[in-house]
Amino acid sequence: MKKILLISNESQLNGAPRSLLEFAINLREKFIFTVLLPENKKEIVSLLKQKNIQIIVLNEIKNLYKYWVGRRILINLKLFFKILRLIKVKKFEAIYINTLSARFVAIPALMARICYKTRIIWHVREYSHNTLIQSLSIFLIKVIPNIAITNSVYNKKKIHNRASITIYNGVKQIPESKISPIPYPPKLLFIGRVTEEKGILDIVEAYEKIDSKFCPPLDVVGTSSDIDFFKNLVQNKGLSNHITFLGLQGSVSRFIQRSSILVLPSHREGGPSRVILEAFSYGRPVIASKVGGIPEIVNNKNGILIDPNDTEQLKDAILLLSNNKNLIIDKGKNARVTAKNYTLKKYVRNINEIFNKI
Repeated sequence: MKKILLISNESQLNGAPRSLLEFAINLREKFIFTVLLPENKKEIVSLLKQKNIQIIVLNEIKNLYKYWVGRRILINLKLFFKILRLIKVKKFEAIYINTLSARFVAIPALMARICYKTRIIWHVREYSHNTLIQSLSIFLIKVIPNIAITNSVYNKKKIHNRASITIYNGVKQIPESKISPIPYPPKLLFIGRVTEEKGILDIVEAYEKIDSKFCPPLDVVGTSSDIDFFKNLVQNKGLSNHITFLGLQGSVSRFIQRSSILVLPSHREGGPSRVILEAFSYGRPVIASKVGGIPEIVNNKNGILIDPNDTEQLKDAILLLSNNKNLIIDKGKNARVTAKNYTLKKYVRNINEIFNKI
């Protein structure tokens, strides 16, 4: 069996690491996987150990961007030699790099390709908002991997790599019998990093514009280094009775089941967010921004698309759905139909084909 090193830039069970985990578990009988993580996080580590998938933790990765430039260079050098030695000793036939933010592995991956003929697969999910870093990332994707995987046609066009293939995320299909009826009066849900870039400020501003009598409750699932700022902002705006912060959660399915509508007014996305497909699989419509690859799966049949940074459109979309139970149900039914085109089985099969080719 082929020995493949899977490199994750995160140890939290967010979208990208979760997608990696799912194909690793489903394909562990066909390939010998080793997962490289930046932190020893209990949830992801225990799941991998349960499935007898080897884990390597390099704590230097999590500290990489905390220090001044000179210190970062030293850490990068240390990582370079550690990762290159790891590839040589373990004799990996391929390296799978999950997301562009795992740039720390770019040079050792290139050296492994040149020196050891190791095959490189790089999975492009989203880009940095920093123009310089984005340009660097696109350059790296052109020169380093044998195959680049993108999670949207939008990303595929952006990288201009002839050896690229688009594989959309996939989620488990939920039997109708296990789906709770859509709550009404409605409850809204936001899942993701609680940052301005993900549109959390837009939600707060949109809620300010809605009469408190008609303001639907919203649960916020996720966190960030700025979480306290957003909590204080909501409190100062007098919206604490409407917006509730629930923190980072391992499984989001129970929150989707309790909700009526998913709201994701992101300013920037690479591909369609995994959580959109999860909401669709439970028959929940989505209000989302027309950015990145989101319009490739969200449309006016299964949700509402709005312009990014437009709080007026966001407010109108929230009120339109919140005041019309039948519209929520109809869009939710169409969302279920959409989800059937993006199954976990199909996603795993596509990844399996890539690994077999290399």
